[in-house]
Amino acid sequence: MEMLEEELIPWTKETFGWNDETEEYEEKWTFQQDSAPSHRAKETQAWLRENVPDFINNKDWPPYSPDLNPLDYAI
Repeated sequence: MEMLEEELIPWTKETFGWNDETEEYEEKWTFQQDSAPSHRAKETQAWLRENVPDFINNKDWPPYSPDLNPLDYAI
């Protein structure tokens, strides 16, 4: 969660635009992660619910689906 707070949030604010007045992103985006144990942790899931506008939680994302995750290969 510390890494997400230090790396993800600043990057998303720069990439998707952040409006300080409305405290909302200018562009819609969705956070997705794999099913690693640290990603499935209740604390991590709760942090994501509170800190990103939309994310695919660990119960909704099909496991072992590399064809559904282009980000792994695009970065």
